[in-house]
Amino acid sequence: MADEQHEQQNLIYVSAQEAQAYAERVLQANGLTATNATTVARGLVAADLRGIDTHGINRLPSYLTRIRQGVLDPHAEPTLHVKTPVAAQIDAHNNFGFIAAAQGIQHACTVAETYGIGMVSIKHSNHFGMSAHLCQTALDHPSGPMMSLVFTNSSPLCLRTADDPNSSASAPSPAAPPADPTIRISSSTWRRRSPRGGKSTRRYGAGRRSRWTGRLMARGHRRTTRPRRSKTAPSCYPWGDPRAPPSPS
Repeated sequence: MADEQHEQQNLIYVSAQEAQAYAERVLQANGLTATNATTVARGLVAADLRGIDTHGINRLPSYLTRIRQGVLDPHAEPTLHVKTPVAAQIDAHNNFGFIAAAQGIQHACTVAETYGIGMVSIKHSNHFGMSAHLCQTALDHPSGPMMSLVFTNSSPLCLRTADDPNSSASAPSPAAPPADPTIRISSSTWRRRSPRGGKSTRRYGAGRRSRWTGRLMARGHRRTTRPRRSKTAPSCYPWGDPRAPPSPS
């Protein structure tokens, strides 16, 4: 309790505009153009404003690490390849997923104005933040709200059911049909992340660390004295799996 109170006392509150400006400066300092930095920063802050802080600006350190490791190329520009009047593919050239995704949803909406549907696939990309941000882009299209479906994949992070020792990818798949009030649906294969996942890093950071190891712990294992439990725990638990700890209230 004392640790949580101390954590709250040291919080610094900033406006969304200040947060976006800060993120843009950091990204530009690490190689992004001003336009691309704005695209990424806007997506991060949009997640924070919706309360999805696991995909907000707290992601910046991991992005910068990927840049410095040479896994993410901040200087690359996506290439759009039109395959048919309604289908296209974007090669992101290992730049931020935000940039290719923004280009993809805009192209899909543009062709949908003429043909009623637009489809874009993206390859050689990276993390693209809160996928619902793309659905909102379609809803806010200047020509009128458009329905959108967004699909993505990830590294193997999710335990399978029935004691299968292998892991599967987490696959968020939001959808947003125009309606009044607006309906937004977001689903994924995972139930809740455990210590190694990005969600635990934020959601279970303050006051959710092992008292003995200092590592982030899944709910229900905070008092464990076995360091390997916190180090080797899987990143995601599947829906309906009895091994998954209770969801937070």
